Amino acid sequence: MNELFFPLKRHGIIIFNNPSEIKEKSCFYGQQRTKNNAKLHEIAPEYDRGRIANNVDELGVTAELIAIEFLEQQKIPFTSLDIVEDRPIKTADVFIENFKIDVKGVRFDNENLTVNCRAHFQKDVTHYWFIKPFKDNDGNLIGEAEYWIIPAELVTYWNKEYGSFTPFFYKKIVEINKLYEI
Repeated sequence: MNELFFPLKRHGIIIFNNPSEIKEKSCFYGQQRTKNNAKLHEIAPEYDRGRIANNVDELGVTAELIAIEFLEQQKIPFTSLDIVEDRPIKTADVFIENFKIDVKGVRFDNENLTVNCRAHFQKDVTHYWFIKPFKDNDGNLIGEAEYWIIPAELVTYWNKEYGSFTPFFYKKIVEINKLYEI
């Protein structure tokens, strides 16, 4: 795979025009995702996020909606999965040319980029697209997000931690910014 031809910059800021609409859709589809995932948790309880499950799902939907809007604004041809599937899919969220990209939401107060270890080895992806939406003091989206594109093969070399739910790979955002000379 030739990174020289990857259609997105490694890091940037996304400006999106409809933060209240994205928030509304994220709430709706996030709740649907949480309901669908509840079935999975019966057979794979390690993926259950308990009380924060809906927040995690809403953030994921928010990031995917921002990614899709950005690609449309930039007129980058892509295909994507439906925002809500009956069950989690072990493939990428967005496809651009032969690149398979898994979109990851990053909480506005998070200092790390993280990837679930088990999912990392099960999903067929070439890149992770981490999107960190900015919010105002009331928690509303403001129409801006920071992003990082990371080749999936590099994530394997990140630090590993055993969290409350499952093991995950992580890298501090400040370290990534140094690598990218941001």
